[in-house]
Amino acid sequence: MKFKKRYLFLLLFAILTFSNVIHFGDYCYDSLNTFLFIAFSVLFFGAFLIMTFYNLYKISLKKERFKFTPGILLLIFFGLVVFVTKYPDTYIFKTPIKSFKSIKKVDLNTLKIILFSNKTFESKTILEKSDCTQKGSYFIKNDSLYLNYNNKKSRDLYFDKTYHYNEGEGSLTPRDGKLLVLKLEK
Repeated sequence: MKFKKRYLFLLLFAILTFSNVIHFGDYCYDSLNTFLFIAFSVLFFGAFLIMTFYNLYKISLKKERFKFTPGILLLIFFGLVVFVTKYPDTYIFKTPIKSFKSIKKVDLNTLKIILFSNKTFESKTILEKSDCTQKGSYFIKNDSLYLNYNNKKSRDLYFDKTYHYNEGEGSLTPRDGKLLVLKLEK
């Protein structure tokens, strides 16, 4: 079966759709990303309908056979859309082991640090309709948690690079006393 150039539009719209919700580096997610996700999904579905009706037209003229490729791409696309929207905080290749969250809000932000089993972490600054995530690696030494951010150039206003970990209280106390203490989430 020959892969036609017109199917590249379906793949392009699928890639553009998922580039707004699946992130591999540091990112901020807000209502614009949700709008773009919906817009590119509609464009994907529109391109699918156009290709299907064009294929049906060509079948009626007996110039080509029915093509299953757009249908297969639609099923894969639909399955991924359902997975991404139903399980937004699911991690496929890593397992969260501990999650710490701020009790108080600072500048209407809730702060969160998630530690994973593969020695990586995510620090999240969560607003009502948006959140920003920074990623990196960590290590624990002598009751201290050391965070190594992937983006070394950015200066974070809400997170420290070194925390004292109190296992009895389940808290992370930043070295900088001006920042918030984070408590272990249940």
